[in-house]
Amino acid sequence: MPAWKVFWTVFGSSNQLLASLVLFGISLWLFRNRMRFRVALIPSLFMSCVTILSFFYILKPWMARMISQRAFVFDAIGITSLVLVLLAFLMLFEGGRIFLKAGRETKSE
Repeated sequence: MPAWKVFWTVFGSSNQLLASLVLFGISLWLFRNRMRFRVALIPSLFMSCVTILSFFYILKPWMARMISQRAFVFDAIGITSLVLVLLAFLMLFEGGRIFLKAGRETKSE
């Protein structure tokens, strides 16, 4: 596969991931201001799932090669994809904690 196709795939996926995380941040802001947040949250979660899945398709050959060789194989695309997926999970996890914490505070009032 030509290198430009690989880079273009990662660029497109990272661009969509950034858009989904921006929507997620907007939904958190809307939630905290007691506005209709689901308008941004639902598309954000859908886009996050799709882009993370595309990153797993990018990571699959790299992981398979490392498993078959039983050693670390340096691959800039694979490492970049892995870092982006981990950062996305971290942001989604932190946002989920904010939603749950605010939900518990609302129930206790």
